[in-house]
Amino acid sequence: MKLFHRLMLGLGIGLFAWLLWQCGPATLWGALVGFGWMIVPFVLLEGVADVFHSWGTRFAFRRGHRGIAILELVRIRLAGGAINYVSPTAGVGGEVIKGALYVRYCPAAEAASALVVDRCAFSIAQLLMATVGGSFILLYVPFPLGFTVGLYVASLLLGGGLVAFLYFQRTGQLQRVAGAVGRLVGRERFAAWAGEPLAEVDGALAAYHRESGWDLWRSTGAHALGFACGIVQAWLFLWTLYHKNAPLDASAIWILGTWFDLAGFMIPAGLGIQEGSRMLVFHALGLTSPVGFAFSLALRLEQVFWTAAGFVLYALDHGPAGGAAVPADGAAVPADASAATVPAADSPAALPAPAPAVGR
Repeated sequence: MKLFHRLMLGLGIGLFAWLLWQCGPATLWGALVGFGWMIVPFVLLEGVADVFHSWGTRFAFRRGHRGIAILELVRIRLAGGAINYVSPTAGVGGEVIKGALYVRYCPAAEAASALVVDRCAFSIAQLLMATVGGSFILLYVPFPLGFTVGLYVASLLLGGGLVAFLYFQRTGQLQRVAGAVGRLVGRERFAAWAGEPLAEVDGALAAYHRESGWDLWRSTGAHALGFACGIVQAWLFLWTLYHKNAPLDASAIWILGTWFDLAGFMIPAGLGIQEGSRMLVFHALGLTSPVGFAFSLALRLEQVFWTAAGFVLYALDHGPAGGAAVPADGAAVPADASAATVPAADSPAALPAPAPAVGR
C-alpha cells in the first residue's frame, strides 16, 4: 500500500510539474500579482466555511451530547483537516484524529456515531450540490457527451452507496455488514474482533436517527452553506481579474472542479488533478487555461494556510481545561481514562462513511 501511495504522489508531482511548464511561471505569477491583496479575503472565506461545516458537525451529535463549543469543533475540524490534506486516505486519517478529540466530551461510541453521521451529511451535501448544480451547469458549459454521461453515472453510483449506507445506519446493521465483508475477503478474525465495538456504534447510530428528527438534514444544509463559500471564492477571483460579475461561471468552477477532485482523491492533496481540472473548466468557460492554474495556486495557498493552522492547533492542544475529559453526563473523568477510549487508527469505531468526499 505504501508503494501505491508513493506512486500516486509521484504521478501527482509529475502532472503538476508538466502543467506548470506548459503554463509558464511568468504567466502564473502575473495572474497572482493581478489578484493581489484579494488573496486575504479569499483565504479567510475558507475559515467562514469551516464555521459552517462545524455547525453541521454539531447536528451530527445526538441532542444529549452537543456540549462541545462551536470554536472547539472548528479547532478539531482544522486538526483533522490538516491530516486529511496531506494523506492519501480518502479522509480516514483525519477522522481518527477527530474521534480521538471528540471522546473527551462524549463516550467513544457516540464520537464514532457523530463521525459517521457527519461524514454522511457532508457527502450528501457535496453530492447534491455537484449533481443538481451540475445538471444546470452542463446545459451552459460545452462539455463532451462522454463527460456528461460519466458525471451522471458516477452520481448514481455515489448516491446509491449513500442511500444504502444511510439505511444501514438507521437500522443499526453496520456490525452485520462488517461481518459479511470480513467473511467475503477471508478476514473472519477481523469481523469477530470488530463485532463488539461496532455493536455499540450501531446502537448509537440507531438512537441518533430515532431521536434526532431532521438533524441529519440540518447538518446537510449547514455543510451546503460551507460549500457555497467555495463558489464565493471563485466569484471573487473572477471579479478581481476579469472585472465581471459571473455567479454562474463561479458555480461551474466549483461544481465541475469538485467532481475532478472526487475522481482523484487517492492522489495526496490532489496534486496535478486540482490544477488540470481548473485549467479545463476555465478553458470551457472561454477563459484562459493558465488563469485556471493560477486559481488553483490561490486555492493551494488557502489550503496550506489552514493546514498549517490545523497542525499548530493540534500541536498546542492540551485537552479540556483542568486536564479532565467531559463525558455526556457531565461527570469529569481523568484525562488518561479518556485517552484509553480513543479509537486506534485501525479501529472500526474510528471509521467514517465509506463514500469518498473531498475537503475537511
